[in-house]
Amino acid sequence: MDSQNKLRYPYQAGYKKRSTSKEAADKINMKYPRLMFMIEDIYKFGDNLTYTADEVAEQLNQNLISVRARITELNQTAVLRDSGERRKNKNNRNVIAWIHRDKLKKQKELFT
Repeated sequence: MDSQNKLRYPYQAGYKKRSTSKEAADKINMKYPRLMFMIEDIYKFGDNLTYTADEVAEQLNQNLISVRARITELNQTAVLRDSGERRKNKNNRNVIAWIHRDKLKKQKELFT
């Protein structure tokens, strides 16, 4: 990965080679900011305290893999945190329920 590309992640999709990988990253980056803001808005302003990636993808009618990637990036920038809660997804697997940093205080109040 070139040094200029390293500076972009996690704020833009990255790539390792300048062929199909770059084309895919460029395509994602056209949608990237909007999807990132939509996901953050669900966590920040949604009725629930926590959401799983599956729940967010369903609400937004978006590809689960794209949503998971944005959630990972939001976690790396400390916007989302692991709530400690786990829920079963459609495949009956435990998945993380994420919480927005602005709701952490509310979560602590509920559990104390």
